[in-house]
Amino acid sequence: MSKPVRINPDGSTDYPVDEVCAEMDRLIKQGCIVFVKYTCDKCGERVTSNVPNSFAREGYIHEEKGDGTPCGHLTVPIGINQLTISSTDPKKQQQLLEAILGKQGLGKGN
Repeated sequence: MSKPVRINPDGSTDYPVDEVCAEMDRLIKQGCIVFVKYTCDKCGERVTSNVPNSFAREGYIHEEKGDGTPCGHLTVPIGINQLTISSTDPKKQQQLLEAILGKQGLGKGN
């Protein structure tokens, strides 16, 4: 990957969209489940999309912040990162997916 387009205060990074999408495509073809991670332009929180294996070029609405308060900002990311779930065992993949869905609060931004 090239240089990050954004380095956040917590050390997380966002990379050029086209590069991350190409890597996502490669991982999806290998059977991985991939979620886009982006940084909200309004509040600066890291957000994980709630739709696996896709990227919304039109942007994402950060519905609810980690503390439960509303954000509501539409971010059209210039840089993203990814969260990947990888396993050759479909049952293990489902267990990992359920664990991450619960821990990440997915569904709060899409």
